Amino acid sequence: MSAWDIVLPHRLLVNRSLRKASANLLSRIDEYKTEFEMEIERCTAEIEQAHADKDSDFEKAKLSLIDELSKDADLFATVRTELLEYVDLFLHRQCLYKIQDVKWLEKQALVEYSDFLTENMSLIGEEIDILEARKDKLVVQAKVEDIKELVSLTGCKIAVNGGDDAKSLLEKIRELFDSCDSSDWLKKHALNKLRSVLQERVDLFPIIQYISWTIQQKIQSRRQLSGERRGIADEIKDKTNEIKETRKSINTLNKSLDEQARIVREYWAIPITQLNIQLCYLYKKKQAAYEEYEEISDSIERIKSTQSSDSSWDDLWSTKIELRESVIPKIKKEIASMNDDLKQWEAKRKMLYLSRDALKCEHIALKRQNKI
Repeated sequence: MSAWDIVLPHRLLVNRSLRKASANLLSRIDEYKTEFEMEIERCTAEIEQAHADKDSDFEKAKLSLIDELSKDADLFATVRTELLEYVDLFLHRQCLYKIQDVKWLEKQALVEYSDFLTENMSLIGEEIDILEARKDKLVVQAKVEDIKELVSLTGCKIAVNGGDDAKSLLEKIRELFDSCDSSDWLKKHALNKLRSVLQERVDLFPIIQYISWTIQQKIQSRRQLSGERRGIADEIKDKTNEIKETRKSINTLNKSLDEQARIVREYWAIPITQLNIQLCYLYKKKQAAYEEYEEISDSIERIKSTQSSDSSWDDLWSTKIELRESVIPKIKKEIASMNDDLKQWEAKRKMLYLSRDALKCEHIALKRQNKI
């Protein structure tokens, strides 16, 4: 450290401030990058866990459905494969929803990191501008054209040329000062004063060099951040495409799930529909039988009231008895039998619905448990 550093301590403070600001910026970038990388690792782990959870959930749901369907052997044999396929599609879709959410978080982290890099590149650019302006001022302060002009005007015995700077002039002044007669105190005082002025300007050179070096370091840092940002931009595009592909897969699964649900639903929907159609026909048939029974009863009453010897009397009584004792009871029996069949099918449908709802509730509970 030169004596001028003691006389002018602000120069040390300038260098220290530049080093501290640069170190703080690099530290902040490294810290954010570490946090970003940890976030990406966390998202990757969540995606892997989502795949593992899907397989685990399927096995649990499979055992639960098998246990529930085993209560009805025929139902178990008929819909086991289709229902398990539905369960697999359902859980696969839930897994893709989870993956889609995680990929959105990954993309958001990438976007935020890109914005962070852009912000810091802008800050570095501003710092470079400030340093360039500071350097230009110091370069101007270090120039010696005024001293050269002073030397030429005073006629001092110093060989001055256009390539001289503060360092070369200071060396010439020192040589002249050392060769000067000690009795010529006025000249020595003037030379000493000139030497002090030149020394101050010479002391600016290390600061100028350090600022120049700092500018180059910041330019290099900005280039590195720019390259990293370009890489992040490519990752954002890739992540956007991954999200689109995941969404397409979800849409495809939605169609497959709807189709599989239709296949499973046909198991009870077709027989229930057919039973309802037959019951509707039987109810109409019963109503028609009752109406015919009422009409015949009215006809018999009219014959009785007129006391006529109508030849249809026997036929009417025969038909009335047949309707009351055979036709109507038979229709009622068929209706009761079909209602029993309908209740059985509705019970099977309810069992399957409960199994499906239990699957969804179990998946939601597992999801909440994983969050906790």
